[in-house]
Amino acid sequence: MTRFMHFLASALILLMVSACGASTDTPESSLTAFYEAVAENDAKTALEHVSLADIKESEMGVAREKIKMMVGNFHAKAEEKGGIEKVEVLNVATNEEKTEAEVEVQVTFGNGKSEKNTDDMVKEDGEWKISF
Repeated sequence: MTRFMHFLASALILLMVSACGASTDTPESSLTAFYEAVAENDAKTALEHVSLADIKESEMGVAREKIKMMVGNFHAKAEEKGGIEKVEVLNVATNEEKTEAEVEVQVTFGNGKSEKNTDDMVKEDGEWKISF
C-alpha cells in the first residue's frame, strides 16, 4: 500500500502538465496523461491509465474506489503547493521486450519546489499503464 500511495502522489503532481487526448503508445505519454487527469481531479480518466490486471475481480470495485479517493487527495495536495507548473520526464528505461518500463519524472509546483518520482509501467493490449 505504501508503494501505491507513493505512486498516486507522484501521479497527482505530474498530471497537471499537458493534456487533451493524450496517447498511450509510449510509457511517458501514458504517465503524463495520468498526471494530467489527476491535476484536473478526473479520477475516471486517471483510472484508464492504471493497470488493474493483477486485481481480483472480487476486489475490483474497492480498488477503483481507493484510486478515486487517492486522486482527490493528491489533487488537493498539489493545489496546496500552487498546482503543477511543469512535469519533466527525466529517464525512461524499458525491458528488452518493451513490455515494462520505469519512468523517472520531476514535477515542479507553483511554489517553486519540485519532486522526483519513479513510476513502473506495463504494456497491456498495446497501451502503457501504471503498475502498482
